[in-house]
Amino acid sequence: MSTKISKLRRFLTISSFAGIVIIVGLAPTLHAQNDGIVGLWEGRKVDGRFNTTEPWGPFLIEKESDGTLKATFLGSRLGQRDSPMYNVTLKNGKFKLQMNRWGGAALEATFSPEKGIVGTLRHHGMTEKLTLQKIPDRTDDDILALLNSGKIADNPPYPSEFMSLLINKGPEAALTIYKAVNEKKPGHQLWGPGAVNSYGYELFNKKKTAEAVAVLKLNTLAYADDPNSFDSLGEGYLRNGDRELAIKALKKSLSMNPPQNVRQNSIKLLKELGIDYEDEAMN
Repeated sequence: MSTKISKLRRFLTISSFAGIVIIVGLAPTLHAQNDGIVGLWEGRKVDGRFNTTEPWGPFLIEKESDGTLKATFLGSRLGQRDSPMYNVTLKNGKFKLQMNRWGGAALEATFSPEKGIVGTLRHHGMTEKLTLQKIPDRTDDDILALLNSGKIADNPPYPSEFMSLLINKGPEAALTIYKAVNEKKPGHQLWGPGAVNSYGYELFNKKKTAEAVAVLKLNTLAYADDPNSFDSLGEGYLRNGDRELAIKALKKSLSMNPPQNVRQNSIKLLKELGIDYEDEAMN
């Protein structure tokens, strides 16, 4: 196993779609494709309800010494890892991965080394289009070399690569990469908001408040219409003693018609700052 895959497995954990059945149609050359499907996979899914796109994965497929395949789903929340290894089987020309949690889900897709895994994910009454590509075997320094060569926008990091770099190289390097990619590919998603948000709170728990704020700022740049990102940043400013910036971020969150739980948290934090937002809003 490559050092890159080993490193990612240390940092990543179970994805939000833990209960899943994946079935991928294979061509007759099963042994070659068997080897071709081994590795770390990651991609994007399109929510059919809202036509929104967000990162999905990654998941790791490994080949055991006896030739059988094992798979582990990884995800965006850092510092944990799903312990079971899930069996992968090839039967009647189908690639099947069975997981038995969260009520189950199913992905029916085609697989080829050239196009990756492309199909439709169905879970909890929802239908989402899913495209997965094998993640290149690149280190954090490889990503920085692409940045320094001016080629990062042509070869942007996958979300798990971005999170690895954010953790190992810090928010300043991550911000530089975001700006370089966004300049040539506006709107390109380098990460999911939940991953960065979770990492920011991990830094809070480690008493690294200033670094946490720098991390949470990334979300408000890439997801400027996400009220939860501004709510979290406002909390970060509050913890860091930046009262006026905290008020500005929390009011920004509330101006976006946030979900009830986000709204309640922003109002609670403003009250800690001596501001009764509900009374203020009525005047």
